[in-house]
Amino acid sequence: MPRKRFSGDPGDAIRFSSYGESTPHLYVVVTPPDGNPPQVVIVNLTSKRRHSDTTVVLRPTHHPFLDRETVVNFNKARIVRVETLMHRIEDGIAEAREAFSEDVLKVIQKGVLQSKRTPLHIQKYCRKFCGPQCQ
Repeated sequence: MPRKRFSGDPGDAIRFSSYGESTPHLYVVVTPPDGNPPQVVIVNLTSKRRHSDTTVVLRPTHHPFLDRETVVNFNKARIVRVETLMHRIEDGIAEAREAFSEDVLKVIQKGVLQSKRTPLHIQKYCRKFCGPQCQ
């Protein structure tokens, strides 16, 4: 069974409402913690719609939380402090979910650099962690 904890490692998943959203969404950590204080890039997952960025489309077989076709919403990628996310969990504002498999994580990481909707500062930040999986 996949782990249901949050430490801010790549692949960790967290569900919360943020950035002006009323509906909680699942977010996945795509970079390792970096800096002091440590920060990570998170990307938002959302239901697939006609206008969606389809760079990365996930299905229910890719994660226990997913119940329909889902896309990675690279437009809403954010750099956040790990401690901020952990505080949200401690305060009951967010919920740790099962981590994504390494294979699915690699697809999402590659998508960060492929999507035309990923903010340029996010792409630049992610490149310093990018290995062969992003080429």
